[in-house]
Order: sequence, then structure tokens, then C-alpha cells
Amino acid sequence: MWYLGCTNETLRSVANMMRLLMLLIPLLLVGLCRPAQASLREAWPDSLASHPGFNAASRAEILSFATELLTSELLPLEELTQQLGAEEADGLRLEQYRQLLWRRLLTAYRAASRECQRCPQPDSVAQLRQLVMSPPVLPERYLAWQRLSRQYHAGYLQYLLRRALAGQHTANESAMLTPDELTGFELMDGEFLLSFEGGPSPVGDSSARLARLLAQSGQNGVFFLIGHTLQDRLHLGSLSASAYADNCVATQGMQDQVLPQQGDWLASLEQGRQLLQSLTDTTRLPWFRPPDGIRDLEISTRAPGRLILWNIDSRDDAADASNERVRDDVMTQMLLWRRGVIRFHDAQPWAMRVLPDLFLRLQTSPVRWVDCRTYADH
Repeated sequence: MWYLGCTNETLRSVANMMRLLMLLIPLLLVGLCRPAQASLREAWPDSLASHPGFNAASRAEILSFATELLTSELLPLEELTQQLGAEEADGLRLEQYRQLLWRRLLTAYRAASRECQRCPQPDSVAQLRQLVMSPPVLPERYLAWQRLSRQYHAGYLQYLLRRALAGQHTANESAMLTPDELTGFELMDGEFLLSFEGGPSPVGDSSARLARLLAQSGQNGVFFLIGHTLQDRLHLGSLSASAYADNCVATQGMQDQVLPQQGDWLASLEQGRQLLQSLTDTTRLPWFRPPDGIRDLEISTRAPGRLILWNIDSRDDAADASNERVRDDVMTQMLLWRRGVIRFHDAQPWAMRVLPDLFLRLQTSPVRWVDCRTYADH
């Protein structure tokens, strides 16, 4: 037998490993048998493929998020700050941002209920708050969705509040610095623009495949490119000059890092913009998206062209990204805000996998995909 030549120490080690394995097997079986976490969008029992269907789901998500927003106002400032992991409690900043969220929710809810004669028609934030405090009793078939929606929006609200508090040091998409910055809320109800940032990927042809997918679906988007990666790919000849054909391209500067820390940020921005001239069959835009939305007042006011942020985040670069999770994030935020700029990442695979499903599900809904060449006119 194989163990005849083994030492006693080796045999003891093998025996210990076998005992450990026998202890782990039941735990592994429990994990395999545990049902996968349900999808928020699959839990919604009705179709979105109509104006009434989309609007009904939109009203439900708005009230669900508003419930979490109202709940957050009941927490002591110190407790909420601790939950958010913020460095300091800034009650005034939190209150200002929450009031902005309430105004956005009111706008969205009024749009979602405009064609519903039996729906409440709040005319003010106070009336919307009253509606949230007296919610209708839901039929049983909506209860699974309600539980998952509350969980989702509790986490999503914390994400937004955390970003807003961080803005007191380094701004992001939650904290506007000038009225000229575009986020997507300036679009009309039902309008959405696709945006892809951080590309091109260091290797592969994900950019070209994504552009082909958009073309086949009759859509386009704006790609915000990192200058040094674009330069390397073009120099090596591993990226076709027409990779972004029929779409729009703009720059994120030369580096995928925080621009305020670069003393020559304006030169970096201009160099990144000049590199776009190497791309053909595409619309080159004088737009700028700072990496992760981080900028200061100097950048916001001095950067040439429009500064384009986002208000719908796919989080497709997160460690837990998956087809289902990315799709749920995008669709739920679309239902919640009803307009906006959607952020994907060029180098990530999830947009390729999620967008066909998204286009199909929303084909007969009120959603209108904005041509990237006309967005700056808003």
C-alpha cells in the first residue's frame, strides 16, 4: 500500500487532514443546499414591458427608497455617522443632501403617477412624506419584492449618504460643485444615456465587442477613455482605430487616479483629449469625466468642455459583481430616478452580458435611450 513508506509524522498529518475534511463536508453541503439569494427584479411579480407596468414598479421603488430615507432621519446624527463610517458628523451637509433626494423623489413620483387616475398625486415633499408614512397594504404576491426592495434601498441610501459626506473633502457625483456639471437629472423623464469609463482595457477587444453589441441593438453610448492606456494600445497596434465606431468618445485624462493630486491636471486633460484624434468613425466630444467623479472647484470651473458625471451606477467593478446583481442595480435605479446617465466600465465584462437583457425587458416601456451625440444639448 502507498502508506507503507510513510513516517509516523506523515501519517498523523494525513489523519488530521482527513478529520478536518470530515468536519467541513457537512458545512459545504449546507452551503450547496442553501438557496441562492433571490433577485430583486425577479421578485417583482409584474411585467415592466408597458407604460403602466413600468410606472407601477417605479412608484413602488420610489416609496420603498423614501421609506428608508425617512427612517434615516430618525437616527441620531452620531449613530448614522458611525453606520456610514464617516470621519466626522456633518449634520448640515446630510440634511441638505437628504432634502435634495426628497425633491428628486417628488419629481419622479409625480411623473410615475401622472397617467394613474387612482394614484395619489402629491404636490409637495410634505405630501410625499405623508404618503410614505401611510403606505397602502400590499397584496401577498408583492411581499417578497417588498422585503428585498427594503434591503436594497437601505444599502443604496447608505452608499449615497457616504459619498455625499465624503464630498466635503473630495467631490463626487453626489456633491455638485457648479451648475454646469451634468449628472443625468437634467434629462427628460424616461431618458437614459449609456456611458462606459476606464477603458480601453489593457488587453483584449472588449471595447470593439461592446461597440458592436450597441450597434446591433440600435443604440450607442459615450466612452470615457484613460489616456495612457489608449496610447499604449494604439502604439502596440492592439486596438483598432475604429473600435468605438458609431459611438462617442471623451477623456478621463491620462491617468486613472485622483486628478486634484496632479499638479499638471490641465495638461493631462488636454493630452488625453488630443489622443482621441487617433480614433475614427466616432464622435469625439470635448467632455470630461474625472476618475470616480473626484475633482475640486478649480477643476470643475477650469476644465474645458462639459464635465459629465452620472446618477445610475452599475457597480460593475465591485468584487460581488454578477449578471444578476449588475442588472438589478441598473434597472432598480432606472425605476427609482426615471432619468439619468448610467455608468458602466469599459474593461469589465458585465455590460456585454447585461445590456441585451436590459434592452429586451424595457423595449416597450417608457425608456428612451439618448443618442450620445445629442446629450450635451440638454
